[in-house]
Amino acid sequence: MFRGRIYASPSRFGSVVADAEKAAQFYRDRFGLEAKVNAWTSNESLLKLSGLSGGQLRNATVTVPGTTLAWSFFEFKTSDATPYRLRIPDPGAPAIGFQVRDLSAAFAALKASGGFVITTGDGRLQGPNGDSFAFTRDPNGILVELAQGK
Repeated sequence: MFRGRIYASPSRFGSVVADAEKAAQFYRDRFGLEAKVNAWTSNESLLKLSGLSGGQLRNATVTVPGTTLAWSFFEFKTSDATPYRLRIPDPGAPAIGFQVRDLSAAFAALKASGGFVITTGDGRLQGPNGDSFAFTRDPNGILVELAQGK
């Protein structure tokens, strides 16, 4: 049995998406993250790690400026990929949250840019601690929470 403490700070995570380039552009344009899109590859060793034999893979990565925090989006070009959309309460459903200074302005900008809106009206929901938050989805269906402290 481990009796020590584990100190970890995630600096890299990833999601499989339908369109890696579109995902990177969304987070660059809406949240100011730095984005890099890589070319398609048929690297067999990378594909085998994913349980595939054949097809292509590309990834795009967004990073938070001034940090090592990176989010990679992986897109597979294969004949047997089946897209699905998880609901908010589904275990393992992908989600990300952003703290914003002006929730109403951020929500309005996302709504005006064609973002899939989950919360209605002005998007503002009140949390138990007086915080406000709103929900939308990115172009690949990932839940995006916007939050503003009181």
